[in-house]
Amino acid sequence: MEASTRSRYERHSVQHYAREVRAHLPAEVFQPAPGRLLWLPVHLAIIAALAAYVVLWTPPWYAALLCAVVAGHSWGCLGFLAHEAMHHALTRNQSLQKLVGYFGFGLYCLSPTLWIAWHNQAHHGNTGKPVADPDGFGRLGFWRKNAIVHPAEAP
Repeated sequence: MEASTRSRYERHSVQHYAREVRAHLPAEVFQPAPGRLLWLPVHLAIIAALAAYVVLWTPPWYAALLCAVVAGHSWGCLGFLAHEAMHHALTRNQSLQKLVGYFGFGLYCLSPTLWIAWHNQAHHGNTGKPVADPDGFGRLGFWRKNAIVHPAEAP
C-alpha cells in the first residue's frame, strides 16, 4: 500500500478562516473603540513635556536617558494606536484615522497612505508567505540561494 503525502487538513486562505471565525464572534467585537483615542493627547503631552525638560533644563545624562526611554515608550504606543486607527478599530472617520496615522507613523517617515499600501494590502494580503510578505524575512533556504547575499564567485 502506498503512503499518502497529502495532509488530512484542507488548506484555505486567511480570508476563509477569518470569515469562519467571524461568524462565531459577537457583533460588538467589530465595533470601533473611540475611547482609545484619548491616549493620543496623553502620549503627545508626555513626549512634548520630556523634550522640553531635556532641552530647556539640561538634566544629568542619566535623567536624560530615562526621559528618552519614557518618550520612546510613548512613541511606540502612538505607533500601536495608529496601527489600530488604520485598521478602522478606533473610528470610522477616515480623516481622523489619517490624523492619528500621521502622529503615530510620522517619526518613522511613514504616511498613512504608504501604511495602507504596505501593511493593509501587501502584508495582510500575503501574511506568512515567504518573500511576498513585506513583514517576513523569507526562509533560510531562500537567503542561501539569493544572489545578492551570496554573489557568484568570480572565476
